[in-house]
Amino acid sequence: MKLKLFFLLLTTSCSSIVSKLENPVVKHEKKIERDESLKPTFCQQQGQRYQFISDSPTLDQIFKQTLKKPSGLSLDFIDKLILIHLIEMNIRPDQSSPSARLQIALDLNDKTYFYDFYSQKGDGHYTYLYGLDYLLKKFKPERRLEYYLPWLNQIPQNAFTVSKTFEDFLIKNQEKIKENPVLAKHYMRGTEFLKEEETMPKINFEHLFQEFRKQKNLETVNKESKLIQSTQNDTNINCNYDMSFYQNSIFLIDKKIPESNLFGYLEKKNAFISSSTQNLDVVKTSEYEPYILGDSYSRSSAVCLINGNQKKIWLFSNQSRDPGQHLHHLLKYGLDAQTNVYSVDQLLRHSRHQFLSDPLRLIIESQRSDEDQIENLLKINLPIYHSQNLGNIWAYTKFSESQHFIIDVRNTGVLVCQ
Repeated sequence: MKLKLFFLLLTTSCSSIVSKLENPVVKHEKKIERDESLKPTFCQQQGQRYQFISDSPTLDQIFKQTLKKPSGLSLDFIDKLILIHLIEMNIRPDQSSPSARLQIALDLNDKTYFYDFYSQKGDGHYTYLYGLDYLLKKFKPERRLEYYLPWLNQIPQNAFTVSKTFEDFLIKNQEKIKENPVLAKHYMRGTEFLKEEETMPKINFEHLFQEFRKQKNLETVNKESKLIQSTQNDTNINCNYDMSFYQNSIFLIDKKIPESNLFGYLEKKNAFISSSTQNLDVVKTSEYEPYILGDSYSRSSAVCLINGNQKKIWLFSNQSRDPGQHLHHLLKYGLDAQTNVYSVDQLLRHSRHQFLSDPLRLIIESQRSDEDQIENLLKINLPIYHSQNLGNIWAYTKFSESQHFIIDVRNTGVLVCQ
């Protein structure tokens, strides 16, 4: 799945290319399309009670319906984290599936946690649910997933609608879904697939939890990821991709762009960002419910957690054949030295480039590039191609008492400020 490219044999080495590309840090106003320059990518009002990021415009509304408190029960931040992850299973059943790989970065009471739940054995375990169950045992050992059924059960049957991303999944996987009687029953109407904003079925979570409790040998599921740490300017940088690979001209490039689902929630001083993904080369399901089951041993989002003196800058990169490249370039541009959400947002808007193989070439966002950058790139002894958008990066920042999510201006994403 991963292809290592050794560019050191090229006449123009990748190391010298990287050094040329370190120059165009965001110092001047960049050539960005007018509609994008007006698109809000983070909450600029003060004093919000909470913030959401998701690809679904209905997540906030569904969450509010869920929070109508059943008698005698209460929720804290971890409870809300669990509920949001369960709701996402119904919003994005293709990638937030019981069997999906789940990565969570958690800022809880000013402490940083990172988890990565997956199974290397491809054994069909419900790794996504295992991850949530593991978090409950760590932070709320007196509770089980079944505790949240009263909240989930009060969500109306017609609350869930198809997002643009899930509609795209249905279109791309028509044959696989038609061949599966359970999925065809739930995601087709006659001979037509469900479309954006149409109502989709609600998962029976009670049945789902019963299936999960029957699983054995869950000790094979990976729990906590060992991030690779480096230090710059008294700032700790922890990434799940080895950034020294890129510095040494080694790239990890997939043949196709892996899909994943990003979402996050921020309330008061606590926040999380999560990514869920799975390999769906073979699509399976349960006997009755529309769970789209795959393999959790899949390419993960690239994650970098930057923690310094009274600041945090966390990045999740996906929708790319090599998502780690984009984070490497941002670190080269001085991401760890940024001191406010505005400068981080400017770096995320900045022009991106990416080395790809078969054939060997360089892809750039020329419409976002300034003239000096383009002139430097034209000196490289490689074919250069234009792309309108490269990758997708969402961020969480904390500077002193200010906390923000940032979504990528390049892609569809929903930002809620309440």
